[in-house]
Amino acid sequence: MKGNFFQRIHASKENLTKKQMNLAQYIVHNYKKAIFLSSSELGRKINASDATVIRFSHALGYKGFSEMINALRSEFDGTISSVSRIELLHSPAEYQTHVDFNQIRECYAQAITNEYFEDLVENLLDSSKCIILGSESTASLAEYLNYHLIRYGISSDIIKDNSESIYKIYNEADEETVVISLSVRRYTKFQYYITERLIEKNMKVYSITDSIHSPYNSLNNKCIVLNSSTEEGFNHLSHSVLMLVLQEIIRKGIVNRSKDEIAKCFSLLEKYNEDVDVFLKNKF
Repeated sequence: MKGNFFQRIHASKENLTKKQMNLAQYIVHNYKKAIFLSSSELGRKINASDATVIRFSHALGYKGFSEMINALRSEFDGTISSVSRIELLHSPAEYQTHVDFNQIRECYAQAITNEYFEDLVENLLDSSKCIILGSESTASLAEYLNYHLIRYGISSDIIKDNSESIYKIYNEADEETVVISLSVRRYTKFQYYITERLIEKNMKVYSITDSIHSPYNSLNNKCIVLNSSTEEGFNHLSHSVLMLVLQEIIRKGIVNRSKDEIAKCFSLLEKYNEDVDVFLKNKF
């Protein structure tokens, strides 16, 4: 079946069940909310199961819910304001369902079996330098990973905005540099452009992104997609949680492969902490 989401509904309406028609009407009238809901959350809006939602996506000719919701998002991406994106958080009850930990476990299992995951850990240990890219909602995630890599003795820099430091980091990088680009919707032009330029310099570029439809998945880099084969949709907060979990596994992989060197780094770090009296003592 061809056409956009709305054209497919029009073409299929004679064959849809009553529940599926209710679902179609809800999405049409509430698309600003619907594009950020998982299949189970969407089903609850019309008192239906997530299986009903998945069958609905198949009835419209999509391979699954993920493909359907991504197609719908692509029609409105860039037109939904940041204010609209927090409409889902009206009540504490809705907020509590906003992180789907079952999906996180499933997607995490897929991510660590990705062909590039082990390769990333190995190259981080052998690299001359690491550059971490993040912007908007992934800027803080990039900072978090950068904080830990430095303490593991890895020479690491972060690019999170268009500042003067980019020129220095960019020009000091070579083919032995490992680049980790963290990206979720809405993707910024700045980060995409920098990632492209670093690929052109023949660096070892890894993108960790949120969808098979992400523009980073079509770049000539090693891409780890967090929900590439799930039937469920995936919301923004869940991706942030998953990225933090994934970073923890990356760090554990580094520690397991380089225990002695990291132990030395931590000894030096603790000596520094003692010398400059970093932490409060005997206060609580």
